[in-house]
Order: sequence, then C-alpha cells, then structure tokens
Amino acid sequence: SALMSGVMTKVAVYGFIRVVFDLLGPPAFWWSVEPMTFGAASALIGVLFATIQSDLKKLLAYSTIENIGVIFIALGLALAFKANGMALPAALAFTAALFHVFNHSLFKSLLFFGAGAVLNASGEKSIERLGGLIRSMPKTAFLFLGGCVAIAALPPLNGFVSEWLVFQAILLSPALPQWTVKLLVPAVGVALALSAALGAGCYIRAYGVAFLGRPRSEAARIAHDPDRWSLGTMSGLLTLCLIAGLLPSLLIDTISPVAKDFVGGRMPTQAELSWLSIAPVAESRSSYNGLLVFVFILFSAYSARWVIHKFGAARSRRAPAWDCGYIETSPMTQYTGSSFAQPIRRTLGV
Repeated sequence: SALMSGVMTKVAVYGFIRVVFDLLGPPAFWWSVEPMTFGAASALIGVLFATIQSDLKKLLAYSTIENIGVIFIALGLALAFKANGMALPAALAFTAALFHVFNHSLFKSLLFFGAGAVLNASGEKSIERLGGLIRSMPKTAFLFLGGCVAIAALPPLNGFVSEWLVFQAILLSPALPQWTVKLLVPAVGVALALSAALGAGCYIRAYGVAFLGRPRSEAARIAHDPDRWSLGTMSGLLTLCLIAGLLPSLLIDTISPVAKDFVGGRMPTQAELSWLSIAPVAESRSSYNGLLVFVFILFSAYSARWVIHKFGAARSRRAPAWDCGYIETSPMTQYTGSSFAQPIRRTLGV
C-alpha cells in the first residue's frame, strides 16, 4: 500500500509532464483549463470521501486522490504561465508540483506504514473498533501523528511548504491576460483552500478516534508497537518530512534545473537567501522560514508548559474523566468516526 499510493501513483504525473510539457511543444493557454479544473474537483471529491471513511486504509487511499489533485492544479498553473511567456511564475508552479510529488511520497508512505502496523497489531481495519492506541502503541502513535501533521499541511513539516508554494503561484495569476483563466484560478484557489481545511479535519478525526480516548475493543487494548525495523522505517520517513519542512531550499534548488528544462525558467537560488528562508519571487514580496517557525513552536510550547506549572495548581493527579455521576459507560459510547463525519454524510447523501 505504501509503495502503490506513495510512489506508483506518480507515474501518471511523470507521463503527463513528459507529454504535455515536452513532446507536444509550446502550450496554448487553454491547455491549463482541464488540469486545473479536474485537479480542483479531484482535491475536493477525494478529501470529502476520505473524511467519511471508517477504514483507515480507504481513508488514506481517498486522500491520495486529493493530493494528486493538488499536484495537477500546480501543473495547470505552470501551463498557463508558460503559455504566456511568464517564466518565473511558471517555474514557481512547476516547482511546487514536483515538491508536492516528493512530499506526498514521504508522508503518505509513513501513514500507510503506520496503518499497516495498527492492522497487524490489532487485526482491526475500522477506526470505530480502535481507540486508546496512544497507550498501547505509543511510538507508532507519535510517528503517525507526525504524518498527520505533514499531510494536513501544517508547519513546520513539508506538506505546508509545497501547498504554500501553490498558493503563491495562484496569487501571481492576476497578471495572466486571458479572462477565462483569471476567472478560473480564484475558484481553483477556493477549492484548494477548502480541501486543505477539510484535509486537516479528516486527519484530526482519524487520529483522535483511533489513537485517543479509550480502547473500543480488546484487540485495541492489547495492541503493541511493531518491531524496531518497522519503527526505524517510519522514523526515517518522518525525519525526511521534517528536513524538507525546515530546509526546503535544499529541495527547491535541486528541482530548479528540472523546472528550467521544462518551463524555461527557475526560481531564485534559495541558498543565497538569508536565514535559510525561501522566497518564491523575492523576499520583499513573500518569504517563509521553516526553521524560525519550528523554533517559535518549541518556544511557545515550552513557555506554556512553564506558565502552567509555575502558576497552576501546586499539585496535580491523574484520574478518570468526570462522568457527571453516571455509572461507568462502555467505551463504545465515545464519539466515533461516523459521528464526526455525519454532517458531510448528510450533505453528500451517502
């Protein structure tokens, strides 16, 4: 599953780039309409169906449809810019697409390895039968959480950087001369923003139901972390996600020569910028510093912890959650994945 979703789905992306950006010659502006339209539709439909899944692997598979949609949105933008001789914006969009290809291969493989570890340890596919895995599988829970943060496009991991680059390319679209593309791109941007928000909610739901709370089955209660080789593989993937998020300039400068070959331009050399920042066009316009964001998150978390311990209650204790005086209820009465997804199920009629 990790190989199929993380790597083999990119064969279609490679074929599209080779044919459309290379073999067919100079593009017309209307070539961009189809990949952007179908990319936006794929992103929205994929994340909507991922949100209502109870089977963890099915959820990840539908999420792949969403991420392929994000890639094709970026490729469509690159075509529109290239057709109008706008080399720098075309390079930005093309680089964002390849960056997301690389990112998706990392965090989706990590998540499928985590889902496989859960299935192997508990024998349960449905998140409705899980819960409390953060206690029985703490290492897997931590690594899976990292994958969720990355795929939800949250800083400081790599998923945020590639989607941020796509949005930066969208913000350059007003310079395009064709009114049809000018009308289409904002709608695509809205679809991309909505899919990003739904994607974050999808993985909050998946992680919260499967790993938090109380075990909903005996299999979830007695589950255990996999062997060290499996944990090592997942740790390596999470480390790469973190490196790509903190030092994206390394990957952007690696992709830039490829972008120059296919769209006739490249992004500014990121290694020359100050403080390990990245700037799609120029630092005066917009920039992002993953390392600075990471330090800020760590500092904020440590400061909050210090304030709570310094000025909070002098003594603390662990106890079961207050149940308002009722008799202890079954873990099956906890909120489930279906209850979280119920509004979307109603809307879609599924």
